[in-house]
Amino acid sequence: MGGPEGIADLWAAAAAAVTACLAVTAFAPPFLTVVGRRCGEKIKSASVRLDTLQRAKAETPTMGGLIVVAGVTLAAVVWGDVGSVAVRATLLAFVGFAAIGACDDVIKLRSSRRGLSPRQKSLMQAGVAVAVVVPIVGGPADATASAWCLHFAWVAWGVFVVVGSSNGVNLTDGMDGLAGGCAVTAATGLTFAIASAGGESGEVAVVTAALAGGLLGFLRFNRFPARVFMGDTGALAVGGAIGTAAVATRCEWLLAVCGGVFVVETLSVIAQVAGRDLFGRKPLLCSPLHNHFLFAGVAEPRIVARFWAASAALTTTALAVLRFV
Repeated sequence: MGGPEGIADLWAAAAAAVTACLAVTAFAPPFLTVVGRRCGEKIKSASVRLDTLQRAKAETPTMGGLIVVAGVTLAAVVWGDVGSVAVRATLLAFVGFAAIGACDDVIKLRSSRRGLSPRQKSLMQAGVAVAVVVPIVGGPADATASAWCLHFAWVAWGVFVVVGSSNGVNLTDGMDGLAGGCAVTAATGLTFAIASAGGESGEVAVVTAALAGGLLGFLRFNRFPARVFMGDTGALAVGGAIGTAAVATRCEWLLAVCGGVFVVETLSVIAQVAGRDLFGRKPLLCSPLHNHFLFAGVAEPRIVARFWAASAALTTTALAVLRFV
């Protein structure tokens, strides 16, 4: 696993995962008691049929992502090297995207709107992504035009990955435990891959491990039937963090495989919109993909279990390929 450095990173990562899991488990009950009853989920999507199918979820406490952010950040600071640029960038993305998600959730809870407008959310996400990607990429090698073009290309690519990852997890967060469970396997895969590389980038494994552990603790309360939802506060933060971790360690391809469920969910939304606008016909009963199966009559726990299994299989495949390249 990359020699002594890789082994040390794995030990620190394991400690961070356990700490985050215990912290989230401890934070959840007081959150549900004090905050949860004031943050009941409002069922108001663009689909009347979907709202009908999910009406039983109304008033379930949301914004549980705050618990995950608190527990994971605590564990990462205790066990990680906050002097590392990559670690700081990943934590900044985690907190920054959580703040955007919190704004989105509060608007949903306090008004008849369905959160931030797409333009507002995109601009805020892009701003946070630029703030974390620029320090990771660094400056151009020299002052030549080609060096600056390459620099801007890397920044643009990083922003695309971070924002895309954040939105992918957010789109997947539509059923009890769905996004959280898939993110656990994706973060675990990234942890092993990053730790095996060693060096400064290996420190990011502590953050991804803390994320996996924190989400595992959160699933105790978020699995079907959920006692709390992570909301956009958690979904945007989790996606932004794993996207930033992948960019910081040059593991974008690995994230695309380990987070394959998020990629497919995103593509299903794109296909639905394209089919409607270009051909006048929607390919799915409802997007994202998990809603298609729900409309087809498949029980929610079965859908979630199958998506978890797919995520685990993709992560296992990615690590197996990594082992032999």
